[in-house]
Amino acid sequence: MKWITNAVPVFKEAWGDNVVAFGICSPSSGAQMMGEHFIWSVSPSLSVGYASSNDVFQHAPSVREIQKISRSRTVERRDTYGIIKNTVSVYGEGETTAQYNLLSTPDDVQTYIKAISAMETAAAENGFGDIEVGVFEASGAGDRAGMVIASVQAPNLSRLGAFMDQRWSSWMSEASQE
Repeated sequence: MKWITNAVPVFKEAWGDNVVAFGICSPSSGAQMMGEHFIWSVSPSLSVGYASSNDVFQHAPSVREIQKISRSRTVERRDTYGIIKNTVSVYGEGETTAQYNLLSTPDDVQTYIKAISAMETAAAENGFGDIEVGVFEASGAGDRAGMVIASVQAPNLSRLGAFMDQRWSSWMSEASQE
């Protein structure tokens, strides 16, 4: 975590306005290997994302930052996601949040988005107005191509856990059927 915190300003210089949000995920569960981190970024559009996908790897200061950890870490994957449904909240630099990400392949993405929106509305009505769900399309190649990722976003792990505890509640069940 110390390395990425120090490297962020360097990466920001490389990305400029081509990346609107980025962060590091340190999984509390679901990691393939212990100590694994997932560095993510979101561009304003896929055209910008694709065009700038190698910016960090062609920016000499960023390359030097990456070399600092190359003996202890490897890049396991590079995914490109497009925004399908954004969230209202924007977290600030250095802010820690909690997310639960679910990859799926819905038959109809628009129907999926409507169901997610209904669940968000029900969540807000039941004390979870601080929970939002962003939806992204895995638009690159590989095993995730064509999938969507629903990212349940909460201000902290406690709130995320409280929301997840409601998955079998009557209000969540009703919202999921709409």
